[in-house]
Amino acid sequence: MNLEPCRECGKLISRHAKGCPHCGAKNKDISKHVIFGVIGGMLFLAVVFNPSVFAPNNQTSQNDATSNNISTISDRWTYQEDSIGIDAIPVKILTLRSEQSIDLAFPYQGENYGHIVVRKIKEKRPEVIFTVDKGQFNNSYLGAKIKAKFDDKQSITFTGKPPSDHSSGIAFIKNPVSFIKSIQNSKKLRIGVEFFQQGEQYFDFELTGFDLSKLK
Repeated sequence: MNLEPCRECGKLISRHAKGCPHCGAKNKDISKHVIFGVIGGMLFLAVVFNPSVFAPNNQTSQNDATSNNISTISDRWTYQEDSIGIDAIPVKILTLRSEQSIDLAFPYQGENYGHIVVRKIKEKRPEVIFTVDKGQFNNSYLGAKIKAKFDDKQSITFTGKPPSDHSSGIAFIKNPVSFIKSIQNSKKLRIGVEFFQQGEQYFDFELTGFDLSKLK
């Protein structure tokens, strides 16, 4: 048994005792343990029952983007002007949400849409990002494999590079020029991607209304 002197009378008592059996003084150490235990338990429950703690927050988490103007340019595509980084570099973004949500197992259950993001940072060429609301792409650290089927054509496999913070539900398409050209010449797109311990999942997109000139 771990013994220590009572803070009041000096006699030895158990470190785990609620109070001194000699003088009745409360044991402050046990109170601290209880408080820390309660706080730790609350934090644990918050993480377990809030899956969003594990999930990336779309493109804003990658680059600390600050939203300015958001507008809808078609039934599905949205246009947004942001700024990123400490120097507030301007960026223009076109975003398309998938037609359907997928349902993954714990801790990523619930509504979960895929998003195609076409963006242009200042003078750089446009880039394409595929992201999901929550979940982990398989082999995301090395580069997720993104299968893309435009209309009724043969599917093409693109490699998705991870962002600098290695968020596991975000992939930068390695060949954005080819991907954008396919978007412009197609009406529909189905994307298939392997999720960690969740198998291959599919996202359908209606591509009509895409206007690349918005990024100029």
